[in-house]
Amino acid sequence: MLALPTAIILALVLDEIGTTVRAEPIARVRLGRDRVDGPLIGRSIPVETERTPWTMTLPVAEVVVERRIIDHGWPFAGRTVETPPIAMAGILLAPEEPIDLADERALERVERVAAIDLEGARDVVIATLRADPRQGEVATGLERGLPTETRSWSSTLALVGILWILVFVVSSIVVRVAQLTAWLAASGRRRRTVKRLRNGQCPNCRYDLRAERFPKRCPECGQRIWA
Repeated sequence: MLALPTAIILALVLDEIGTTVRAEPIARVRLGRDRVDGPLIGRSIPVETERTPWTMTLPVAEVVVERRIIDHGWPFAGRTVETPPIAMAGILLAPEEPIDLADERALERVERVAAIDLEGARDVVIATLRADPRQGEVATGLERGLPTETRSWSSTLALVGILWILVFVVSSIVVRVAQLTAWLAASGRRRRTVKRLRNGQCPNCRYDLRAERFPKRCPECGQRIWA
């Protein structure tokens, strides 16, 4: 009777702590300048393209716009949260350290250390994606920054069903093992009692009772014998 509510509670707990994060790129934009003191310009390129030539005179960074999908629940995702698109810029001078264009402190640090001005880079990325007919939705998501959540009740019910079966099986095994252990302990106590009585001893304290034929109680510990 307790297996079903226990399975429901476990499913709710796994829905909160069991998470899997997936990240996938959805757009790429290259940033650069036509002259040293010129404004940042951007160009949208296909996500899968690796060898597209740079069209600007002074390349600055390549921005990968990615979305992160967080699956809550295990082994089935009962709740899926899709985070707002994130624009990660890989500076050509330090490509191994991507920078979130929404992080103003990181942009200030890059400008201070590497003397690279990325002010307004996020707006340039949004404008570039908006000008691309295929990336208008990505630009809207990047600008608004609202997460979306999807609930899959079928997955939640499947998880509850699996946990219900597991809890039922495990609890049945535990109950049977406990019953077997109690039976073995009781059987051992009975054998010990019979053996001591046959030897004329108190089954509790092993006091010698052979002086009296059918003693009612043990004179040492008060254990009932034949009473």
